Amino acid sequence: MKERKDLWNDLKDIHSMIEGPWIILGDFNYILDVKESIGSPVREREIEDFRACMQHCELQDIKYSVNIFTWNNKQEGTARVFSKIDRGMLPGFLELVDETWKSDIQGTKMYKVSQKLKRVKAALVKMRKNGNANIEVKFRKAKDELDKLQTCLHSHPQDVNAREAEKEAREEYNSAQELYFSYLREWIGDPIKVPDAFLEYYENLLGTAATNKKTVDLAVVRSGPILTQDMADS
Repeated sequence: MKERKDLWNDLKDIHSMIEGPWIILGDFNYILDVKESIGSPVREREIEDFRACMQHCELQDIKYSVNIFTWNNKQEGTARVFSKIDRGMLPGFLELVDETWKSDIQGTKMYKVSQKLKRVKAALVKMRKNGNANIEVKFRKAKDELDKLQTCLHSHPQDVNAREAEKEAREEYNSAQELYFSYLREWIGDPIKVPDAFLEYYENLLGTAATNKKTVDLAVVRSGPILTQDMADS
């Protein structure tokens, strides 16, 4: 039970860090509604914490198009139990698609479909960018706050309140850093390679690594002002 409550709290922490799209998939070993279990009675109070967590995180269950039950105990007859404990959940994703899809577009049916798909894609790209930007902003803010509190603690090492504030800020920073590095891994594969990526970008930008650089035309150079040895010596 404690492990599950820790999971609910972790999900709430993730929700507080992200304002863009995210998805949760997996085996939660819990149901959200008593109708999601057959063969074994489930009381409402047993699912209250899980349901409250999903509501707090504004997550919506992705509806299945096939049999909703994802698990059974492999028993026979009346002893068999079916439950939906595996699921995927998204925050606000379906409303965004639905709202964009309902936009009024004039033209043939195929044209309408193609334009609506383009609008949905654009809306999702925007949603993704906003979420990723927010992750980085919160990471920077958490780092600045931790630096400030650690400086304060260094000046007042015996201050109990300062030590407690530094501990909370460090936990907040660790959580923000984990999310930020997760975003970087998705973007570039490995956070350790981020400096190399920026170096490669600027090398190509400045021509260091370019293979198609134009050579200097010496005739053009000689036709202009030239620094003589006397000018250099003076």
